[in-house]
Amino acid sequence: MENIAMLKKMVCLLSCQPRNMTFRLPAALDCLLSAVEAKAVGIYWRDAARRRPLAETHQWSYMCVSAPVVFAVLGDPGASDHWVSDCSAATENLLLAAAGLDLGAVWVGIYPRVPRESSVRHVLNIPERWRVLCLIAVGHPAENKSPRTRYEANKVYQEHL
Repeated sequence: MENIAMLKKMVCLLSCQPRNMTFRLPAALDCLLSAVEAKAVGIYWRDAARRRPLAETHQWSYMCVSAPVVFAVLGDPGASDHWVSDCSAATENLLLAAAGLDLGAVWVGIYPRVPRESSVRHVLNIPERWRVLCLIAVGHPAENKSPRTRYEANKVYQEHL
């Protein structure tokens, strides 16, 4: 039940407190990379000069400018036909790790939009062989939200035997 409570406590990071979180990065990276079997890479940026242009990638990436850390989740299609699934699992692991570390996080979809991917690739100098699945902004949330659920019984259908 503890894990379910953590899932409900996940905080979507829309704005951050200016607090250091460097000591939590190794744990977050370990969780990100433990999900993948194939070649997937998580890189992170603390440099505000690089986070600022990432925040301009599209309308939902604005929080990248205020988050102290932004991860880019990359996959190598040459190493796996399942790079999107591998990177998606890695992304979810990082979002769960953030909740477990009392941090907020939000993922920003990049793939399959070519202009978005080109923009991120340019800002972070990512080699062509790697594809950019998403960005994940991580930090200490500026607001304290209560755990929540989005369960609606009328949206669940059961098979009757």
